[in-house]
Amino acid sequence: MNEQQQSITPKPFLKWAGGKRKSAAEIIGVMKTLVPRGGFQTCHIPFLGGGGVFFAMRAMGARAPARGFCLSDLNGRLVSTYQAIRENHEAVLTRLDELATAHDKEHYYQQRARSLDGAIDEEEDVEIAAWFLYLNRTCFNGLWRENKRGMNNVPMGKYKKPFNAVHSLVRAAAPALQGVPVYHCDFREVSIRVQSGDVVYFDPPYVPLDDTANFTAYTRAGFGPDERAALRDLAVDLAQKGAVCLLSDHDTEQIRELYDPHKGFIARTIMVPRAINSKGEKRGEVPELLVSIGG
Repeated sequence: MNEQQQSITPKPFLKWAGGKRKSAAEIIGVMKTLVPRGGFQTCHIPFLGGGGVFFAMRAMGARAPARGFCLSDLNGRLVSTYQAIRENHEAVLTRLDELATAHDKEHYYQQRARSLDGAIDEEEDVEIAAWFLYLNRTCFNGLWRENKRGMNNVPMGKYKKPFNAVHSLVRAAAPALQGVPVYHCDFREVSIRVQSGDVVYFDPPYVPLDDTANFTAYTRAGFGPDERAALRDLAVDLAQKGAVCLLSDHDTEQIRELYDPHKGFIARTIMVPRAINSKGEKRGEVPELLVSIGG
């Protein structure tokens, strides 16, 4: 079976640290237990990242929310990538092929050093998307990490076929994104769009388990204790508006204290694969929390 003949079921087309591709079904199962009879209206997904939960829900077809999805992320280049694949995915793949043909160590670091700061128009979105995909497919472990200047600083990875299956994944993702808004904004802005009967799934950068896992730099802004507290308070506010909120994070004492059950939060533990750690023996399944409020 060649790439063009593979299944068109939408799946994440990006490698993404903390991606929910393998745990999406369990997350969606919990979500379904929280929504009112008849289902929810709009599903909002800030911290879009690799889109594991979104694509899994799209694959379910008839069980999708009544008014569809609303996606957002603070990483402008990531947002431009989703927008370009939604609007002109074949142009993205054509440009990606050009970058892929030139791939070697020198070319990788030349591309990594480029400053592409966000969407300007459709043509610019195509360039950003191809560049983003190229780096994502060729960097170490598919990480996206930014320094304080907003520049990607992940070293090149070693892969025999870094672009294997990317065409089929992008072509399957494009139809799933049709009609779906993707906003470039901070997670707090979701409050502008959320209404009673909606569900919001938050998948923020996780609290680090140890020094070797201290990775929250998906954007130059980072994500620390102040942002975690703001996210908790936002979830309370949205629940008071009649929405259901579901949040993921590591199962730690810090997170359990943050989401106090006396404030209406309910925590569930699930076991999920953890593939990224500097020490091989620390990879494998780890406990994570699914925290809910509302419903």
